[in-house]
Amino acid sequence: MPISQDEFFPGCPAATMLQPGGNIGLAMRWHAALAEMQAFFDVSVEKRAAIIESFGQTIRAAISERPRFALLPPPEPIRDVRQEAWERMVSVFPFAIVDPWTERNFLGFEKMQALYRWLNADLSGILPHERLASSRICHIGQPIALPNKNGAKPFGALRISAGARLVSGESSHAHLSNGERLERELQDVRAVFEKIDVILRNWHVVEAANLETRYSMF
Repeated sequence: MPISQDEFFPGCPAATMLQPGGNIGLAMRWHAALAEMQAFFDVSVEKRAAIIESFGQTIRAAISERPRFALLPPPEPIRDVRQEAWERMVSVFPFAIVDPWTERNFLGFEKMQALYRWLNADLSGILPHERLASSRICHIGQPIALPNKNGAKPFGALRISAGARLVSGESSHAHLSNGERLERELQDVRAVFEKIDVILRNWHVVEAANLETRYSMF
């Protein structure tokens, strides 16, 4: 749908050549976004920071327990003293995995793409001996390609990030206390790494099955 005048503030010079009219889909998305923002800001500043800190600690611990995993430190958020504590905290955690076949480089981008697809597939049918971890559908940030310093092909990195609902919660968790809800969220984070462990141990079996994913990569 073409951009229209009503998607800009009244009198906006950049919109003078556009046709009048609105975008109902955009307006609906904004209403949903404003509701999510309100729910987020209904949580106290102190609690926002505590939840994001717990999230980061869980990811760092899960990665430190696995020698093949490497946390790729993202740039620190650029904020000034007027911003609240949670705004100055890292909330996106990219990580790479040492290639288990070469023991030298990180997994290449194509292999990380495959790993991402398998995280979004129920693997319990082909891995019945690891049914609990392999059946989970783990949807995280899609892989990105990063350059290798040694001139090798780009390696892949996955990302886990803190979303607004990590802080504000969602309706399906309404019956849980705040502590129980957060622990469930953190258990979901741990489940991602457990499923990756399962995939790495059974790579050739999973690769041969090439199961359908539950979510599109793009």
